[in-house]
Amino acid sequence: MKKLLFLLSLLLFGCTPSETDTLNEMYQTAKKEKDLIKLQNSLHNLSALESDTWQDEYISITQSNENIKLANEALSLGQLHDALNYAIKSSQTFYSKQASEVVSEVNKKAVNLKKLYIELNTLDKQKDSLNKRIAMIHEQDPKNWNIIEFNMLLVDLINIKNIFAKLASKLNKVINEGGIYVEASEQTTKQLALLDDSINILLSQVVKPVSHGLIKFSVSTSEQTLLNLNHFSDKNVPSMMASYYKKFNVENKKYTDLLENAHLVTFQNNYQGAINISNFYSLYSELSNPPETFENYEKIIQSKQVDVLAIADKAEPYIRLNPKITVYKAHFLTAFYEDLQQFMNE
Repeated sequence: MKKLLFLLSLLLFGCTPSETDTLNEMYQTAKKEKDLIKLQNSLHNLSALESDTWQDEYISITQSNENIKLANEALSLGQLHDALNYAIKSSQTFYSKQASEVVSEVNKKAVNLKKLYIELNTLDKQKDSLNKRIAMIHEQDPKNWNIIEFNMLLVDLINIKNIFAKLASKLNKVINEGGIYVEASEQTTKQLALLDDSINILLSQVVKPVSHGLIKFSVSTSEQTLLNLNHFSDKNVPSMMASYYKKFNVENKKYTDLLENAHLVTFQNNYQGAINISNFYSLYSELSNPPETFENYEKIIQSKQVDVLAIADKAEPYIRLNPKITVYKAHFLTAFYEDLQQFMNE
């Protein structure tokens, strides 16, 4: 009956069997090539000939094509997840090369987003181990720290921080594209701040006790030095003060070693945080050793003491912070990454 109706429709529309064959051939070719636009055009013509047979598929493919258009619009606005979702929705009707092209472009634009997802998940797996190492150090007097373990922890934290710093820089360059880039950039910045806090908390535990002992020593030593300078020639004062410096350095050798290691690790790994450990190390070295000259001694020594206290003040807020590392949960990024991987693996 349907065949009879189809033949009658051919007569009504003045279409010969050869023309019908051509349309069917175009339809089959479009499906084989996975070309959504050609498929929609062929279905449009076939539907005009035999609505009952082709209309439903034509409507479905037309909607699929509309989803591709929406996907491309979302892509141009940086709304990668929306673009991906529209492409997936289109593919649920017909897996087309147009959908594949959209997803391929999404995948290309999402290189740093995927990197962020992977690094957040890696950090999430590492955090328990890192927090145990942090707790072991945090609960001890810095004088009792194992310097090798301290160095390794500091290096690991700085390396992780540097990974997120690079990602933040890359994401900030495309933040104007809007959409998921804005969320990812904010996420990276927050995680970067948390890692910076963890490093500065660790450094503050070195700076605080060292600065306290250094200032106490420097004030008493400078007072004695100034007293000696008032009664003796400059060339005699160094030998008179040598025992003070020697005693301080012997008693504080563990602090000296710890500070030197913190300085070397931060310097070699190009880390510059809120606490300038390199400047602090230089001040410590200058104040814990006899001056090379006594010219303007009082003014210079007081200036250095002020600088030490300024760095100690920077460290103070970090002393009260919880050193535990937390990882921000990027639910929007997780959903996007999983949807993208699922499509790419199909």
